[in-house]
Amino acid sequence: MKLKPAKNAWKAVMFAAIAVLLAGLIILLSMKLQPPTLELEMQLNVSNVTGFNVNTSAVTFGEITPGAMGARDVIITNEDNYDKNAHFEVAGPISEFVKAPADTLAKADANTSARIEAHVPPATPYGEYNGVLRIFLTKAI
Repeated sequence: MKLKPAKNAWKAVMFAAIAVLLAGLIILLSMKLQPPTLELEMQLNVSNVTGFNVNTSAVTFGEITPGAMGARDVIITNEDNYDKNAHFEVAGPISEFVKAPADTLAKADANTSARIEAHVPPATPYGEYNGVLRIFLTKAI
């Protein structure tokens, strides 16, 4: 008794192989198409005194009293030979206080400054508020 391979089995194997290759290609392309993202930790203390924090590795506003505001500048260094758009997004509990700029143009081979402001309403409870500033960079058109 001789066994013959089923014609449909060969087709099923080829279909599965093509499906796996396409899935891998889609995953690679989706990773490549996402804009580069910079993430900076953010921190703000609401208290009855004013204090400064000069940390340069995060966006820290130090101690701010209710009803006051603080500001920090973020420097975007664009080392490419083309302009980029910088889009800002604030996430976390600090987001209720922080205003990020509208999209900013980061010129080629230059540094661009963006001002991030924290406005603390008068009735804000004392405490520490944290979050993340995300900066999405895309090629300017």
